[in-house]
Amino acid sequence: MMKKFRVWDKENNKYFEPTYQLSEGKLEYLTLNMDGSLNVIKHNTVEHELSFKGRFIKEFYSGKKDKNGVEIFEGDCLGHRLNIVEFSNGCFTTNGDIPLFMLSDLEVIGHIHENKGLIKNEKSIIAN
Repeated sequence: MMKKFRVWDKENNKYFEPTYQLSEGKLEYLTLNMDGSLNVIKHNTVEHELSFKGRFIKEFYSGKKDKNGVEIFEGDCLGHRLNIVEFSNGCFTTNGDIPLFMLSDLEVIGHIHENKGLIKNEKSIIAN
């Protein structure tokens, strides 16, 4: 089975987008090694994750889609409450608690990187 993943680039504050414009001298993409580490491929060079430690956050696909057909990844926020998808205790869960496969009628409403305000607002509601 092929692992599907996305990668948050903390340096550029967005999801990594591969560039395949070889005719313009632009080529950059990521590969995932068997041990889960990343390589960045640029032109004729390969850089291992250790050379840019902390720059990228890997988020794996849960194998599940929401009610709108959107793929659910680690780091996604689900529903109207604060339910963040995590990989915990050998399976994908919401908030490290409820296994994702036990839930239905899910909806991706954002992700933890660009929706920090949503998370802060929800935590203040829960605290009160």
